[in-house]
Amino acid sequence: MAATAAAAATSKRGTSTSAVAAAAAAAAAAAPRPQQHVHLVLDYAEHDLLQVLECHRNAAAKPPAGSAPSPGVQSTGIPLPPQMIKSILWQILNGVAYLHSQWVLHRDLKPANILIMGEGREIGTVKIADLGLARVFRSPLHSLVQADRVVVTIWYRAPELLLGAKHYTKAV
Repeated sequence: MAATAAAAATSKRGTSTSAVAAAAAAAAAAAPRPQQHVHLVLDYAEHDLLQVLECHRNAAAKPPAGSAPSPGVQSTGIPLPPQMIKSILWQILNGVAYLHSQWVLHRDLKPANILIMGEGREIGTVKIADLGLARVFRSPLHSLVQADRVVVTIWYRAPELLLGAKHYTKAV
């Protein structure tokens, strides 16, 4: 299964709130890109990775302090099969590698932005969603304080950003 990058946020009027940013990021990528890998979609995904993890949480495990389960998601206590974990991780890494090969940084990658398709021929396909904070990474490096502020969700920031890095590099 090919990993896919998708912009899936929508406004009240049904238009994509991150499509403009995602389209700009995709258009700025210099290399030709296979259209089957980058989608600007208003697609419906039944689950995101956070919901899948909550559903398969070990019944004996306590949820993290201050966390609340997603609405309508109940733990089955059945662990994810190792093959499913490998497939999901491979697809995420493949999708991120593709974005990085096109010099696109997601900047908000977290379980809630990993969609897992649940029906039809796409069942089990992982899509990387919400490219609204995506940024094209090119040389020369731009200081974060000059170009924009750090916008990555704090719990998913690279350690370099937490320790005060002023530049995005390949390490970040």
